Amino acid sequence: MDIALLSPLPPQQSGIADYVFHLLKGFTKNEYINITLFSNGHIDNLLNCKVINIDSLVESQLNDYDLIVYQLGNNIHYHQYMLALLKQYGGIVHLHDLVLHHMIAGMNYNADEELMIKGYFDIIESHYGKANKTYIENKLTEGIAVWESKEVVDFPLFEEFVQYADGCIVHSNYALNRVKAVFPQLKLYLIDQLYDLQPLVKKNKKSNCLRIGVFGGVDLQKKVDVVIEVLASIKALNQPMDFRLDVVGAVNENCESVFSLPTELGLEDKVFIHGRVDEINYNELLNQTDVIVALRIPTMGETSAVVMQGLQLGIPVIVNNVGWYHELPAVVDKVSAVQLKQGLQALLLKYLEADYLQIKTQAIRNYAQEYFNFDNYISHYQEILTHEYHCQLNKPLYPRLAKVFKDLDIIDDDILLRGCLEKLEGIF
Repeated sequence: MDIALLSPLPPQQSGIADYVFHLLKGFTKNEYINITLFSNGHIDNLLNCKVINIDSLVESQLNDYDLIVYQLGNNIHYHQYMLALLKQYGGIVHLHDLVLHHMIAGMNYNADEELMIKGYFDIIESHYGKANKTYIENKLTEGIAVWESKEVVDFPLFEEFVQYADGCIVHSNYALNRVKAVFPQLKLYLIDQLYDLQPLVKKNKKSNCLRIGVFGGVDLQKKVDVVIEVLASIKALNQPMDFRLDVVGAVNENCESVFSLPTELGLEDKVFIHGRVDEINYNELLNQTDVIVALRIPTMGETSAVVMQGLQLGIPVIVNNVGWYHELPAVVDKVSAVQLKQGLQALLLKYLEADYLQIKTQAIRNYAQEYFNFDNYISHYQEILTHEYHCQLNKPLYPRLAKVFKDLDIIDDDILLRGCLEKLEGIF
């Protein structure tokens, strides 16, 4: 089976690029699936896969493949070109980010060009109706862009891409239900987001110091300021066990206050802001971490790579009880967004008890060993691709069967007819 995979690639600074790198590592052992990568990123020989720059794509070239898979996120530089290809060729959308509004706006809205303004609002109206179009227009008149507000989750605009898909892969029931509500007939596949990770090296840590980690880009939604403020309140309680917080990841310009916050709160010897680090330092810091704090308010429907990697490695994680995070197993500690500071403080105080940390760490490791097997994950992904491949082979048959069934008055109800054809699909 020959597959065209469209995705950002390392060393592009993209979580999806990193994910795809691990995905390809899993498929290199599979002789049944041959993958060609198309990307607009830096091109190198990657895991014995053929790599083609998307700018070198010639007309109809994608028709040579049995299946086209789009690794779709919300970064305009890495993903906007996929829309035109989806319109022309269709394919399977692996939807990593439910909210694509930021990218659609960047592609279609320009306050200085009337035509682009019209294009943006036409897209809004086509998916959300005239009343919502007027609402968003009025917001912009007031100087409020919906894609920069919490309301963006109500207008995610994944529809603009997914409407052309033959199938869609997601990582959460949250995303699956949102997509299904709009496209009830679309084939949807739910799969975990796993990585091919090496076990952590045994840590040589001071027993009286809890290592807390926040990993990934620092933005307003991750509430790093709240984490630091909570730690300041914990310090005031004079707990017998010490702590250290490492914040690892590029800091967004609207969060630069985190650099001065530790000093302001008297935590300059306990909180360390590293910024973006290379892979070696990242892994070293992760290896020293006892518990990861991964807050996200509001959620954009995303699945957290940091959370999944932490869990796979047997590191306890604290998350918000929202969106995909709500779906995580009970072994993961969750805190309500309503009482965030109180809940986070209560949990971190538990982790400052050595027994709780030890018990929780072992529970996470046991769960990961049973449910987060990367080889099984790759087998599941292969099953999805194989199923879609067979669907593509039989696709021309269904319109003819539908016409015959209707002409002979065997089945005239569209929903019932589709159900019957889907059963036939399973037979072929």
